Amino acid sequence: MTVLLAIGECSPLMDIPAPSFDTWIATAEHPEFSQLFFLGTAEQRITLYSQQVRALHLVHALSERGRLQDKPQVAVVGAGAAGITAALALATLGVEVDLIERSDDVLHLQSASTRLLHPHIYDWPRCGSLRSDAVLPFLDWKYQLGGDVCSDMRVAFAAALPRLPDLRFRHGRTLQELKPRANGWTVAVETDGKTVEQDYDIVILALGFGDEDGIGDAPIHDYWKVPAASTATEAVKTSYLLSGNGDGGLADAMTLLIREFDHVGFTQEFLARIKDPGFARKTGEIVDRHALDADLAPAFELELAPLLERRDVAARLAPDIRKDRTLTLNCSGALLAKGRAAPLNQVMTFAVLKAANAAGNPVVFTQGRISMVTKQAQGYVVTGPTSNGAPCPTVFDRVILRHGPDRRKRYAACAALYESYRHRIDDLRKTHGHLFVPPVLAADTYTFFEARHAKLLEHHVQDSLDGSRAHRQQTVQILWDEATHQPVQQGRLELLQIAAQCEQLPEACVIQLDLRPMQIKEYATALRQLAQLSNGRIALQASRDVAKDWEGMVSMGSFFSPYPIQALPALDALHAARDRSLMRQLGQHLTATCAAGNCPKLGAIHVSIASRLGALWAAWDNTLQANPAAMRHFLSHLEHATVAVASTGAQKIEALSAALVLMLATELQQPLRPAQSDSGNFHFGANDAVGLASGAESLRNKPIVDHCAPSDWGADALILSGAQEAMEFEDDSLSDAGSAPTSADRAERVRPAVIQASRRWRSRLTAGLPAWQDGVELEFAAWRARQDKQLTKEEE
Repeated sequence: MTVLLAIGECSPLMDIPAPSFDTWIATAEHPEFSQLFFLGTAEQRITLYSQQVRALHLVHALSERGRLQDKPQVAVVGAGAAGITAALALATLGVEVDLIERSDDVLHLQSASTRLLHPHIYDWPRCGSLRSDAVLPFLDWKYQLGGDVCSDMRVAFAAALPRLPDLRFRHGRTLQELKPRANGWTVAVETDGKTVEQDYDIVILALGFGDEDGIGDAPIHDYWKVPAASTATEAVKTSYLLSGNGDGGLADAMTLLIREFDHVGFTQEFLARIKDPGFARKTGEIVDRHALDADLAPAFELELAPLLERRDVAARLAPDIRKDRTLTLNCSGALLAKGRAAPLNQVMTFAVLKAANAAGNPVVFTQGRISMVTKQAQGYVVTGPTSNGAPCPTVFDRVILRHGPDRRKRYAACAALYESYRHRIDDLRKTHGHLFVPPVLAADTYTFFEARHAKLLEHHVQDSLDGSRAHRQQTVQILWDEATHQPVQQGRLELLQIAAQCEQLPEACVIQLDLRPMQIKEYATALRQLAQLSNGRIALQASRDVAKDWEGMVSMGSFFSPYPIQALPALDALHAARDRSLMRQLGQHLTATCAAGNCPKLGAIHVSIASRLGALWAAWDNTLQANPAAMRHFLSHLEHATVAVASTGAQKIEALSAALVLMLATELQQPLRPAQSDSGNFHFGANDAVGLASGAESLRNKPIVDHCAPSDWGADALILSGAQEAMEFEDDSLSDAGSAPTSADRAERVRPAVIQASRRWRSRLTAGLPAWQDGVELEFAAWRARQDKQLTKEEE
């Protein structure tokens, strides 16, 4: 079965701009006559989904800009996907709307289509382009046959009609003329052989795009009916000429070349075969830096071909290349021209053409406009295209033209209005191409209509939607993106935004993990740390499908979100946000400790000591905040990477704050400086001896006070708030632990100076500054004496 998802041209790949109500109106409204809107008529991306999105965006914008506040009477002409979506959206807002359609039912063109439709696949290489659900507030659908999609939408439309008294379906009426009048329009339609006129305040034209252009004797292949390119095996070798380089043309080319081609299935296998997030990123970079209509093939050859070769893509595709057909591809410019088709189709066509060469069935290329196609006894003769500058003499068994629909014919009833609108859009596209990026539904538009549409439903459904909406607004999902092969995030809140606020979040939020730990790797640790530090403001949950892989995590059901899918922030950025949160909380706890003159893990602190710690911490804080790497190092040692400090954020802050009290109090006698050493997080002394300040209570599943063996430490001084019993080292010296060079770099290292939370040191904190300073001075003097003794021993 042939799979064709869109026809026409695709806008250049760009970042999706922020929603702009004025832009949505300006690109749809006639430049000279207000209150007349063309819905998607001059756009390049014309998938079912994109047309629905344009309808929702336009109606939302009209509402937000006050264009619907006087309850205007609106005519929506055309009951395709765009028309019925616009009509339902208007009626949901209480606007009187007539949906005018020449046929007897909505979506009549697509009703029996055997084509597979996918809502997002042409958005690749954007994240989320393989998700199968459209995610629309109503008339929603998912990847399936076009006939099934339309059947479901028809049922939904019919169910909505009785609930929307302001919506009237005027079928069997063909547009004859549009006549402007004061503050509105007169719409003339033909029905039952008579012309009927009706006045409206606003007219929205959603007439669709017309049929494919025909040339001479070339068959016209209706997009929604029997596919032009069959997947059946040819009885005899058949020659094809395919003209056109839009999405329809490239999809037909792949259908002609690949056995049993299935567009969506082929795409999924193609991207799964590459499994490289860099491939999508590189494709986006190539497209973004080229001008409209520029030839992308040279850049693909230089930058993408090596990635495809490393995965042996062409060789793997070669066995699937058909040998019962020959293909000549014709287009007026470059085959892979920016903006003429979706990057996905262009990349896959590039790979398939390489595979055809490898399989010994290369494609022939011609250029030029086709002026005539003549059917003769031996086949079709095509006039116009050239091959290497000479006319193409080949007679073809079959000819497929994919030159796009005849839009002028479709808008013949208002030809002058259409032409002036189209010229304006063509000029605007040249100067403001970013306004015509293929649309993705804005989350604000989704929620705007979702809430209003819910009021039409039963109360129990309304309640369910209200609960889902509240949960969704406070949840960011972390999931695996099959399109770009990387973990991504989706939600109203962004992960970095949550991390930056952490314990300061105004409302509790949820990070829901919809992927397995191996797919997120070290991010999992960072997320757990954020949740731990948030004081309950961040909850981690796992979807039911993967909950068994996440130990101790609450299980929740998955849900579809209308919010943008984005790549995860850099891990370093998450770590930095987490570190800043920890620094804030340590500072707050230290301030409270000093004000109270009491530390829960150390007891009373004399005012002569407590009053001086704040200024010292402010200096450390400024130094560390200016150097994120130094801050990361200091905190990781303060927590001690191999140590379980505590299971809750409050316990962690309490333990680490106690270590800070001891460290800062030590600095009152022994000046300390931040350090980035393998074995510690501060320097002291003239020769930059290394010290470690830590709030750890255990190390390798043993109480920290039990680590008194020479090999346990590589620092010259230890400040340990988790050691409340006196530490008794087994001897006065220990072997060099192989840490970064310090002043104590030698064959034997002496027992470090130790300041800890034992009774001896707690009593000095209580006694006051002189007693504390005397104790610190004696401890460090003893360390220096041991150091001198060891050096003398080595010299002897």
